[in-house]
Amino acid sequence: MKRQILSALLLSTATLASADVVELTNGTQHDGFFLEDTGKQILFQVRGESKPRQFKHSQILKLELTFPPEEERIAADPNWSSERVAAAVEQYFLPSEAEDIDLVRSKHYIILSTASGADRMAKAIEEIYRAFQKTFPFEEPEGESLLPIYLLKDHGQYTTWSMRSTGWTREAAAASAGHAYRDYFATYFTGGANATMYHEAAHQLVGNRLHLNGGGSWFQEGMAVYFEDKWKNSKRLSSVAGGMIKSDRYTPFRELFEVKSLLHSGGDDTRGSIAGQRYTQSGTIIHFLAEGSLKDNFGKMLDELRQYRPAQTTGTAGKPEAMWDTIFRKAYGLNIEQVEELWKAYF
Repeated sequence: MKRQILSALLLSTATLASADVVELTNGTQHDGFFLEDTGKQILFQVRGESKPRQFKHSQILKLELTFPPEEERIAADPNWSSERVAAAVEQYFLPSEAEDIDLVRSKHYIILSTASGADRMAKAIEEIYRAFQKTFPFEEPEGESLLPIYLLKDHGQYTTWSMRSTGWTREAAAASAGHAYRDYFATYFTGGANATMYHEAAHQLVGNRLHLNGGGSWFQEGMAVYFEDKWKNSKRLSSVAGGMIKSDRYTPFRELFEVKSLLHSGGDDTRGSIAGQRYTQSGTIIHFLAEGSLKDNFGKMLDELRQYRPAQTTGTAGKPEAMWDTIFRKAYGLNIEQVEELWKAYF
């Protein structure tokens, strides 16, 4: 049977959801991404599979190709082709740094490192991945991209790297030991799985495995603080929550949920950093929701957050219902203040 090669040129509106399609002479069809025609066979990355397939020309009835912009084509490779690695190196590293980059792949991560401890980092981060999956269960995804980690050799290099990558001031970058942004997280190697690794890895996995990118600053930070506390076995959250509540060293939930950035909620009072207090409080809220009297519906609460769309419901006085009123009502049949009272009672 004669082989047909069809091409469809897509304009810049193409997205990563678009894919190439190969149809075989036996009637099966696969979507994914065409990689190479070697002259003897076609290399094709089937969506959801970890390794490319090899098809002889005689096996192929039809091959339909899409042509997204180059940056999307490169980013579409879940296993990080040499092109994708090169693009990341060019984007995030200076030429002088690029000469010393060590590339290490593990089951779920790809580490681009200027430090000497990338192999140890890979082992530590996979242990953290398993701990996160145990804490917040999710099905192992098929075809998801390896998660990038940028590992710098020391705090000084991390500071200058972060200034370039995020636009932070030197002071802001120097105050950080690690940060997560979109799909990556960056830090510097200190010898093992420290608290920063747990915290920033949690941010990365909340977005890229739980697919929870909203909820507000309190939720995102609360998830990371809770995970860090649980798996470093510090038990700090449960030990300080009661005192926080008794002495009124907390922000009412409705006010906390409106804070755009806990990091920049800033200021100090006689009891210490307000931002620090709010980080801790947010961790205790997630602790309560995951382990307290509402724990049986914790997964439903996360699902409601994934599905949430603004201005769904009108509340009192004809105003749109607040996001967390909607989520809590659907998950627990409670409003924000009622959940807050249960949080107080639990601790």
